[in-house]
Amino acid sequence: DTVARLTPLAESRGIDLGITRRDKAITIGARADFEVILDNLVENAVRYTPPSGTVDVAVIVAGQEARIEIHDTGPGIPEEEMPRVFERFFRARPQDSEGSGLGLAIAKAAAERQGARLALAMREDGPGLVACLIVRMASMKA
Repeated sequence: DTVARLTPLAESRGIDLGITRRDKAITIGARADFEVILDNLVENAVRYTPPSGTVDVAVIVAGQEARIEIHDTGPGIPEEEMPRVFERFFRARPQDSEGSGLGLAIAKAAAERQGARLALAMREDGPGLVACLIVRMASMKA
């Protein structure tokens, strides 16, 4: 649903948005919280990725965990700013960014309500960021 909702924004910015892996369909209990999280992560990836870039979403189920990963080819976040990204009103590169700096704080709070973990890291295979939502299967219906 998130990818479908944000495809028009991605297309208007010349960004290739798609799903690269989906191990199996998963249904998550508190759908509204998970939509807030995923919409925020994917929209951030689309907004910060330059034209002709890519945003790839993968759903990986392993053991008792599901990982939803969003890989982008944007500028990433400077290492020294990474510890603050989930703070309210914090914006990395404020001169280049839109928004209020609340999105990731809201996403993290929603993840914590659902017993999920949210993490960001620089890509190891090139420029960009990886946002990862990790959900225990006990929090989900398979």
